[in-house]
Amino acid sequence: MSQEVLDSKEKDLTKVSFVICDWDGTLVDSMPAYVRCFVKALEEFGIDPDILKNYYMSTSGTPLHNQIRDVVKKFAGKDLTDSNELEKQFFDHYLQMGDIQTLDGAKDTLVCLKKNGYKIVVWSGTRTDILGNKLKQTRLGDYVDFYIGNVPGDDRMVKGPGLFAQIAKHFQIPVKKLQRESIVIGDRIGDIEAGKNSGTRTIGLGPQREKLAQAGADFTISNIDELPSLFKL
Repeated sequence: MSQEVLDSKEKDLTKVSFVICDWDGTLVDSMPAYVRCFVKALEEFGIDPDILKNYYMSTSGTPLHNQIRDVVKKFAGKDLTDSNELEKQFFDHYLQMGDIQTLDGAKDTLVCLKKNGYKIVVWSGTRTDILGNKLKQTRLGDYVDFYIGNVPGDDRMVKGPGLFAQIAKHFQIPVKKLQRESIVIGDRIGDIEAGKNSGTRTIGLGPQREKLAQAGADFTISNIDELPSLFKL
């Protein structure tokens, strides 16, 4: 995105009080662990592990229950009406894994935002209890005001309007106020769509900046540590 576009939007950022961050790929690198969990949870269907790996990576950001149902139908020819048990297996495997890697600049960025009075929210396709576990494990939770994850099997309670409404409820403010005073940051097109569908502005992060801008991101940055400068901090 050009500097001219950024300059034209800078005045909007003075109203931001809430920074809503994606978790995976934005603050931490848990993709390798997720891929292993996906392959392990679906091994009973006899699908080639490489197919499962590539499918999961290419559809990252999609609700897990949709990923499971779609890959099983496409590559095993079976229709799943209930994927809850497979989702549970996925997250059980994830909980058993060790530490995940915090991305460079993530902690310092959250510290800077908190120091300057911003409310930090983390939302994720991960289950809420597991997200809390990993926030504690990485110590990033020390700088987060609220976190919330997807509800397994519920298409309404995923990143987007459903979770956005829960964030507003937590802070006891109207959804429209949260829309005016928040910005969503993420590294996937699904993150940008979730923010746009929630009625707020968005920041695309990472090497796919151009694609994220095409998807409607209001701003793009290469690394998380560029975020404070976007807010003139």
